[in-house]
Amino acid sequence: MNVEFIVSLLGDDRKGLIPFLEEHTHEHRGQWRASKFSQLSGQFAAVIRINVPQEHEQSLKAFFSAQQDMAVRFGQVKKVIEESGKALKLNIEAKDQHGLINKITHRLDSLGVAITHLECRHIAVIDIGGSLLSIDISINLPENLSETALIGELESLGEHLVVTFNE
Repeated sequence: MNVEFIVSLLGDDRKGLIPFLEEHTHEHRGQWRASKFSQLSGQFAAVIRINVPQEHEQSLKAFFSAQQDMAVRFGQVKKVIEESGKALKLNIEAKDQHGLINKITHRLDSLGVAITHLECRHIAVIDIGGSLLSIDISINLPENLSETALIGELESLGEHLVVTFNE
């Protein structure tokens, strides 16, 4: 019988890390079912859903736990209730201001919008004497909220805040 679990890793990035982790998962007869990786300022973060024969689960978990300079955490795979609504990808750009991401996430939550992915970047812009905040965000828009109403709600949060939809 096979089991599934989630492993999350955080630590110093190094060349060949992803193939190294996959190779050892394969050696323990495990398979990656889904994964997300990110590298930010020399740090590596991963979330991996793994399927493995039950008799190899503990040895594979021991392998991950033994990784030097990595914080490792395991979680259970849970049945997820599918979010209802329309899946959308947005880009939000605005002059950077303290607390803007907090305002955006709270407004989305108050509207019943589920955030499924959020990635932000600060871009220095000499012409505005500061930085531009660019946010790529994936959401599930509830059926009772129109795209036009969503844009209006978000654009009211900041001066020169612009929301566009991505394909």
